[in-house]
Amino acid sequence: MKNVFHEIILELNRSIRFLISGNVKVFEKMESEKITGLTKSILQIKDRAIQDYLEDTLRYLINIEEEIVNISFFNQLISKDII
Repeated sequence: MKNVFHEIILELNRSIRFLISGNVKVFEKMESEKITGLTKSILQIKDRAIQDYLEDTLRYLINIEEEIVNISFFNQLISKDII
């Protein structure tokens, strides 16, 4: 469980740092292998309530990263005066 929390915190920090930096590169989401590994780790937790909360947290993290990809893409278009 500690590993799952650690990885989620690292990804959230990476996402926040990207947004704060004002970077014009396109944000790269967490790799699918990493998501699969985290999901497997979550499913091994015996406490169903904690398992559900961590599954939700991982899903929210994935949604956040997808939105950051969209934001970074539009920021790139704006910086190139395309829109």
